[in-house]
Amino acid sequence: MFKIDEDTIKDWSIDRIINLLGDGTLADNSECSKEFRNYLTSRNIETLERHINECVSNEDKNQKGFILQDIVNELGNRLDYSVEHGLYRGSSSSPGYDGLWKFEDSDIIVEVKSVSHYVIDFDKTLGKYKTHLEEQGRISKNSSNLIVVYDGDTKIWEQQINGTSYLYSTRIISVKWLVKLVKLKTKKTDD
Repeated sequence: MFKIDEDTIKDWSIDRIINLLGDGTLADNSECSKEFRNYLTSRNIETLERHINECVSNEDKNQKGFILQDIVNELGNRLDYSVEHGLYRGSSSSPGYDGLWKFEDSDIIVEVKSVSHYVIDFDKTLGKYKTHLEEQGRISKNSSNLIVVYDGDTKIWEQQINGTSYLYSTRIISVKWLVKLVKLKTKKTDD
C-alpha cells in the first residue's frame, strides 16, 4: 500500500488511485479491495466526499457501485460502528448485503444504491440478507436495515416500505446526509 498525502492526490481521479492498488480491480477478497479500504481509512472527509461525487459519474458501472459501497462502509466506521464489509457480488449461498454495521446491541444491514429510480424487491434483498445472517447467528432478530442512496427521489421506496413488515425496521438516507453526520461528529469530537 502506498502512502500519499492529501495534497499529492487532490487532483487524482478515483480510477487512477484504484489502478495503483493490487491488480487495479475491486473484487471480493482481492488485494485491490483490501488496499482500497485501507486507503479510505487514511483520507479526510473532504477527500471521501470528492471520491463519492466522482464515482457516481464513473462509466464503469461495476467499479462505481463497489467504490460507493466501500466509501459508505468507511463512513460507518467513522460513526463508530464496527463495520463488516459485505460482498460486491452475492450468490445464493452468500447473500450480497453491502455492509453490516454493529454498535452495542444494534445491528444494521446496509444496502448502498447509486440511483433510486427502480423498484427494490425487499424480500429478495433485505429480507434474504436478514434471514441468512440470523441463521448464522451474526445478527439479532431486532436488527434493522439502512438503504444509503447517492441521489434521487426515494418516494417509490418509501411507498414500497409502507404497509410492509419493513416499515419499522428500514430507513433510507442519502450519502450526502451520511457525510454531514460524519462531519458533525468530527466537529463535535474536535470541539
